[in-house]
Amino acid sequence: MIDKIKEYFRWHKQEKKSCYDWKEVNHEIFVVRKEKRFQNLLLNIYYWFHRNFEWIWKPYIVKGYIIRAWQIVTRPGHWSDRDIWSLDDTTARFLLPRLKRLKEVMHGVPVAFFPEGKWEYTEEETAEAERKWNEVLDKIIWSMDYISNDREYDYHPDPVDENRDYSRLKEAEAKCQEGLDLMAKYFRNLWD
Repeated sequence: MIDKIKEYFRWHKQEKKSCYDWKEVNHEIFVVRKEKRFQNLLLNIYYWFHRNFEWIWKPYIVKGYIIRAWQIVTRPGHWSDRDIWSLDDTTARFLLPRLKRLKEVMHGVPVAFFPEGKWEYTEEETAEAERKWNEVLDKIIWSMDYISNDREYDYHPDPVDENRDYSRLKEAEAKCQEGLDLMAKYFRNLWD
């Protein structure tokens, strides 16, 4: 017992070494990891099965898949109740790629962007109408992207900051609402 006490108080006389001893690091890299290689492989296989075949030991997951598949197959329009949980998000996700493609391949411009009372337009008037229509499409696309990808979190102030300024978020919400208003106004003009 006395020897243990003496040894305890002798620790400061021992040889000091750095925090990371190179021998220990090498031992960890080359010996311990090789010894655990098989164990890590088994864990990787286990977690892969756990992620991809979770439905085997959780039957309510299978029930949900079956119900949604039945709803998609039997309903006109092929939709399930999962689509209406967040209908704004579902609609935005549906429209976003289609609006982007419309902007890429559009062959014409709606008449609403041309001056009224004429049937033939000059190249300058056509170019101006195309520019206005592209601006409208850009605003609508930005709004759909903002909604479908939850971009509002990009505009939230820093939670650590005591003087939280929500002006960026308010501006983004106003810009999104402007795009949605334009979507409502020009909904019948979304054609190619």
